[in-house]
Amino acid sequence: MKSNANPIETPKKIASKRFDDAEAAVSRLELIYDRHTAFIRNRFARLLKNKSLPGRIRANYPEIVIETATYTHIDSRLSYGHVAGPGVYSTTITRPRQFRTYLREQLSLLLRNHGVSVEIGVSDKAIPLHFALEDGLHVESEVAHRIDRPLRDIFDVPDLAVTDDAIVNGTFQPAPGRSMPLAPFTAPRIDYSLHRLPHYTATSPEFF
Repeated sequence: MKSNANPIETPKKIASKRFDDAEAAVSRLELIYDRHTAFIRNRFARLLKNKSLPGRIRANYPEIVIETATYTHIDSRLSYGHVAGPGVYSTTITRPRQFRTYLREQLSLLLRNHGVSVEIGVSDKAIPLHFALEDGLHVESEVAHRIDRPLRDIFDVPDLAVTDDAIVNGTFQPAPGRSMPLAPFTAPRIDYSLHRLPHYTATSPEFF
């Protein structure tokens, strides 16, 4: 039986890489994020021009992964910059240029406290179209009555079912075989908040 599923077009693959230097790790996060969001914007512009796109478009957030096998002795005065115990930890990242200073500090502490490298790669979490576009652009008004099929059939869109505070609330339970959270908020959750700031304050997040 012939499948009705649309083929998925993705950006050119960027391999995961391990880093012992926080600055280089952040630069890798920026590379992945910039290329993947640019890919989404490019395809959206093509959709507006041609009124149609073949298949489906998908690009994913960058991800930080760290694995440690011991209960490393750490400075107990700090509530950040370390993980609680042995295991694999990960988090998705958005807007790494905007958070460069924060990310550099956090990664520097993780590298120093645990004596292991961090892996930077592409996650399995899709970047919603709305979060890849410039602040203030209303997607629905841009494409209304101009495309040949529903926008959700072409791009990933924000999913409030997974944009929650389960990690920071202490209720998150990773599925068997999945990593533990490295940060209290995921990239989609942060993006959702950043996009609410202009809505409520008429001010870009970069000024906060």
